[in-house]
Amino acid sequence: MSAEKIGELHLLVIWSTAMPLADRMLADMARRLEIVWRREFTIEGRARDFYRRFYAHMRLDGKRKEKSCGKGPYLLVVVRDPAPEYVKAPNGIMANRTMLELKSRYREWALRGYRVHGTLTREEFARDIEVLTGHAAAEWELGVPDGAIGPRLPPLSSLPPVPGLLERIRLRRAQKKACTKKRKRLSKRIRAAWWDVITSEGPAMGLFDCRVMLENKLVNDIFYEGTFKGEPCIVKCSSRAPESIENEYRMSRRLGAVAPVCAEALALWRSPDGRRAFVVTRKLPGPSLTDILAKDVGEEEAVGVLGDMIRIADALIKSGIVWRDIIPDNFMRDSDGHLKLIDAQFAIDRNDYKEDPFLLNNWSYRMLTFAHHPMTAGYGWNDAAMMLFYTWKLSSSARAQEMCDRLRAMSDASNFVVEHDGMDRLRMRLALAVLSIQRAFAGLRGGNAALDTRITRAKAFLRRDCDLWKKALGIKT
Repeated sequence: MSAEKIGELHLLVIWSTAMPLADRMLADMARRLEIVWRREFTIEGRARDFYRRFYAHMRLDGKRKEKSCGKGPYLLVVVRDPAPEYVKAPNGIMANRTMLELKSRYREWALRGYRVHGTLTREEFARDIEVLTGHAAAEWELGVPDGAIGPRLPPLSSLPPVPGLLERIRLRRAQKKACTKKRKRLSKRIRAAWWDVITSEGPAMGLFDCRVMLENKLVNDIFYEGTFKGEPCIVKCSSRAPESIENEYRMSRRLGAVAPVCAEALALWRSPDGRRAFVVTRKLPGPSLTDILAKDVGEEEAVGVLGDMIRIADALIKSGIVWRDIIPDNFMRDSDGHLKLIDAQFAIDRNDYKEDPFLLNNWSYRMLTFAHHPMTAGYGWNDAAMMLFYTWKLSSSARAQEMCDRLRAMSDASNFVVEHDGMDRLRMRLALAVLSIQRAFAGLRGGNAALDTRITRAKAFLRRDCDLWKKALGIKT
């Protein structure tokens, strides 16, 4: 055995149903990881018993795993991540970023399911490597172990019984509640259609290495992470509101021409029939304004945040753009240290106001654009005032207070009001009633943050409550 090496060991298992893609997966993982060792093994005895013994800590039904993963040989690959980085996974655990991305990508290639297994933490690797090879993780850290390498599975007699139907339902519900990012998955048909578009149209544009980041976000179908001409990027796809995708590309480029205060729009694709579209934007490394405000912010950082707000508000006024979707999550810090805007889907031209067709036909979602705002004559938006709303508590020093005053003075030029007709308030009340019913049912399943946001904003619109603007922010309404 050799001396201990720098990095972090993990393993991937390509089950028999994904074996036709093994060469492609190996070539891909070699680009980001060091392949330490690999070997193909056969499953001895009944496959369902093998899966039950391997996943003994999860009490899974071996029959279902056999159907998904197959009965044939599997490929075990031990890899080393030279620069491990940890992020929060959808199930809430801290996971190795590279392994999380590769595992998700390979399952996407294998048409979902669990046809590829990968470890995400050191503890998971230590358990799996000893079960699959008969050697402890400490031995693998020193190199490929000497002697026989093969599965050392626990006997079936030592395993707890497979949970019954009612217990499986309870376990599934508990698992969903524990998940920090609950979202409804797309249908296989829509997911496959978007994957075909990305893999066929993307390379000609310079888009490569795409992997699923998020699915089914109310108005957008799917988000991908990837690289565009060598730079990290985000791909946002929608079949529900393709006009909003085109609007994001157009408005981002228009604002970027005035000042570099938003994520750069790199490319746009729209289907010949106009029913689908995706936009490629440069990925900002973060953190978001939400993450910044969640910790103690010193004077220098507070002044920097407020300075970024002033620059962004000034660029929006000069470009004639009303961003509307001003929330802390839509400000991301770039590599130059400055906060920039993301998500221009529902931005509008203040000189030629045109509502997105999706919003016109969907009152439930339309409420997301009605943030707390001085709505005395109609409904509208004030981007500068919204930035002040989220950051005015940073004004604990004289310098920060001066910058808040500058941002407050910009609110008059930033204000944009649209007259509503007599039916708007009635429609809003009806939509609020429907949302409240949806929220009641969602509460039985653990809640829904998006519904809570829409309900809060709808109530603010109907209440026309301007006390915060007048008393705390000092903005006339």
